[in-house]
This record gives sequence, structure tokens and C-alpha cells, in this order.
Amino acid sequence: MNKFFLGIFFFYKICFSQITLSISEYHPFSEKIKILDLNPTIINWSIDNSFLLIDNLRKEFFKQDKFGDINLSSFSNHNSNSYSDLIWIGVSPYGINVLDRLENKILYFDHNLNPISEIKMDKSLFPEFAAIDSWGILYLYSRAYNAIYIFEDNQLNKFPFINLNLVFSNSFCIKEMSINQDSELGILDCNGTVHLFNRNGKKKMSINSTIEESEFLVSIRNDWLIFDVHGNGVSINNQKKILLPGSSIPIIDIASMNRSLAILSRDHILIMNVK
Repeated sequence: MNKFFLGIFFFYKICFSQITLSISEYHPFSEKIKILDLNPTIINWSIDNSFLLIDNLRKEFFKQDKFGDINLSSFSNHNSNSYSDLIWIGVSPYGINVLDRLENKILYFDHNLNPISEIKMDKSLFPEFAAIDSWGILYLYSRAYNAIYIFEDNQLNKFPFINLNLVFSNSFCIKEMSINQDSELGILDCNGTVHLFNRNGKKKMSINSTIEESEFLVSIRNDWLIFDVHGNGVSINNQKKILLPGSSIPIIDIASMNRSLAILSRDHILIMNVK
């Protein structure tokens, strides 16, 4: 297995001149994940190089460290299937936040996944997508209002940050949403076009993707990368094509941090450095 991934490492170092991918870590799922029959569908980075994972079907979330050890929420341990529709998990200045779409609330946990509190939003957003910036501001996309709202300092701004009905049309469809290090927002629509907004919510540009059936949009420093579930990707800045390792296909989810990608597959997490 190590020789296999080492071979892929050198392949990627040689084949891409402008965008260099290299495998830095490989984390197979632990036996405990298999015993608990967990199948994570959403990934994000946690502190200390750990990963936050959601099994949307089982309505569970947990943390896995780089040694494969997992930590289930103590709330989940005693209240199985007590959540409705978990669509996002991430780190904020308040600890770890989990977004429950159907309950229209944000759950707060410490970094050991012990429950702290929860806030039910007083506007019926039922958000479909979320992203958090470096300041801890949470951006929520509501299909019901076809708009993006800001949740800051434990409060929801009831006025849209971006009203997509005004920018595009009331039939505008989002497939993915992400945010970069400069708090600029990227939206991947259902036609494969990427729309970029500055930190004030003003549209900067729209760029058509060359990836058919694109699913994932992630930011890497000053660039944006688009991928499909088969590992085909492209850079927005220079339109350079990218190919993720076939051993991680199909891609379940992708999360970025600085210059690294965490690729969630069916039985492992693959970390790749991007240059």
C-alpha cells in the first residue's frame, strides 16, 4: 500500500507543472467506524490535524484524529438519531458548530464534542449550505429565500447578505458554496459556473467551468478548485486540469485548509498538498 501511494506521489510531482499535487497523508477508517457502521458524507478540518465528519444518513457526527481514533459526541452517544438533517460542521471561535437544517438551529460543542448550547434561528431559513470565514462569521444559504445570510456573534442578521434573486434570478440554483482566506465567497451553480463575491457581498466575476457535472468547490489560497465525483478537477485561475488519485474515487466530499485538501472517500481520508 505504501509503495502504491509513493508511486502516485511521484506521478503527481512530475505531471503537473503549474499545479503540483503531492500526497502527504493517508488515513484509513478505523475498525471502530466499521463496527459502528458509520459512513461519513461530510468532512471538515478540526484543530490539531483532526477531522470533523458527519454521517448524514445515520444523523451522527464525530471526530477522527490522524491515528484513526474517533470521538463521538457524548450527546449522540445517549440520543441516537436525535438530529434531523445535519448539513455542516466546522470550527468557530466558540468551539465546534453543527448546523441542523430541518431544526433550523446551530449546535455548539467543545473540541471534545461535549454539548454546550444551541441557538434556534428566529427566521425560517432552513439553510442548505454553510461556510465560515477566518473571523468566525457563518454564511448560510437559504433556498427558501434564495439568499445568503450572515450569522455573527450568535445572532442572525435578518437582512440578506446577498439576495440571489436580485443578482441572478429566482430560479438560481446552488450546488456548492465555499469561502477563501480573504473572506471572499465562491458559489458553484447547478450549471457548473463559479460566481465570486467580495467580502462586502458584491459580485466580482463569473467563470464557466470545464468540468461537467461538477460537485465540489474549494479554495486554495488565492485560487479556487472545482472537482467532480470522479476526481477530475480544474483551477479557476489558470484553467489547469487536475486529477485526483483513482484510489479515492468516488469522491464523497472535499475540504481545504491553507494549501491542503482533505479528500473523503468511502473507506479513507487522503490529504494532498497543492502548490
